[in-house]
Amino acid sequence: MGPSPALDTLRRFLDDAGRGPVENLDGLVDHLGPAWVHLNHRDTSMTIGKLVRIEDPEWSPPLLTFAVERHGGTQFGSTRATLQRWIVDLDAMTVSVDERRFRQVRPRAPKLDVGPIADGLARHIIERMDDERLAWSADRRQVRVLINVVIPATFRETTVKRRKRLRSALDARLEPAGWTPRPGAWRYELHE
Repeated sequence: MGPSPALDTLRRFLDDAGRGPVENLDGLVDHLGPAWVHLNHRDTSMTIGKLVRIEDPEWSPPLLTFAVERHGGTQFGSTRATLQRWIVDLDAMTVSVDERRFRQVRPRAPKLDVGPIADGLARHIIERMDDERLAWSADRRQVRVLINVVIPATFRETTVKRRKRLRSALDARLEPAGWTPRPGAWRYELHE
């Protein structure tokens, strides 16, 4: 890949801006866009259209660094966007991603207090009561907690952590009453 007029124009723009923070974001995007196709972005998937999200650009010849907020995880329920630090080396004509941080873009769901849920489930299991969250064996000595009813699936990491905390809390309440976990998802058996 040889030098291109777009890369030369970008470098002149940056040199005119001077070392340090680049204040003219619109101008930077206008010059970086045409040069983007001439850079080797191995292992990156950022398209020209996402360059409008540039934050905190800094010119330290031959390196242009900037942050870009990426929203891939938010499409799947995450409340955080990835904030990536990009490095454009105009001498090597390369683009790379150096570091990733996260930015909270929507409020997080409040932490689920599993104690009251575990208390209610344990009471119904110990007393062998009907509950829409429980599936009983005919002799009521085995029970399966319908975890999808108790804690419906949301964002994967949140769901896993909530269910793990509930499992620990429920085990702690049932074991003293003779109920032990059985192999298999959310099953308990009474040992008298």
